[in-house]
Amino acid sequence: MKKSLRVGMTGCLIIPLSLCLSVMAEEADPKTFFLKGDYSHALESYKKLSKKNDLVQYRIGICYLNLGKYEKAEEELKKVFSYPKSALFDDAQFARGEALYLAGNFAEAIRAYQQVIKEYPQSSILHLALFKLGMSYLKKGGEKESLKYFKRVRSSYPLSFVAAKSNKIISRKEGPFSIQIGAFVDLTRARNLARDFQKKGYDSYLLKKIKDKPWIYKARIGNFKSRAKAILFTQKLPEKTDFFITKEE
Repeated sequence: MKKSLRVGMTGCLIIPLSLCLSVMAEEADPKTFFLKGDYSHALESYKKLSKKNDLVQYRIGICYLNLGKYEKAEEELKKVFSYPKSALFDDAQFARGEALYLAGNFAEAIRAYQQVIKEYPQSSILHLALFKLGMSYLKKGGEKESLKYFKRVRSSYPLSFVAAKSNKIISRKEGPFSIQIGAFVDLTRARNLARDFQKKGYDSYLLKKIKDKPWIYKARIGNFKSRAKAILFTQKLPEKTDFFITKEE
């Protein structure tokens, strides 16, 4: 039955709430839907725009990605590259990798993430691309290759959240024991110590312990299956190196 509009006691037209919400939804800025995570409405709103730019095209792809339509997401994200002056190429390429990864096409995902690293070495999301490369190789069964990327994340981006995730994976695969060679409140001192050992060929890295107040930056070397193996490795350390064996919790 068709809904009728009623006139209230004041003589004003009473519009059903459902109709009001519908009108509001149609008039709402697609950006509002997108930022709220309402990707269905955002997608419909973006598709209705008569003029599109690289940001709109990118967000259309992201909407499809979040709606689980991975093939369509990749198709739309590719269109971002038709805007030659866009600053979103690295983001679009990474999102393409995400679509392929979530679709289970890990071989193509690897190519997409590698493209981010090759074409956009100054990208602010390089650490994410490296981490997802590690995850893609791990899913594909290439554990040795995956650990290479996880270690690169851990050593090059020690303060990122993916560095912490990478460290847990490395610890699970190579062993929970490591050699701690320093712990500092001063980030610069911790970073310099880790880099000094990296230059000497050691698998040294930083860990940030946010549970400690103030934050403590810990310089460590390697992963070992047992405490005994870690102790044996300390014989290779330079003389007068202060250290102790620690275990990842």
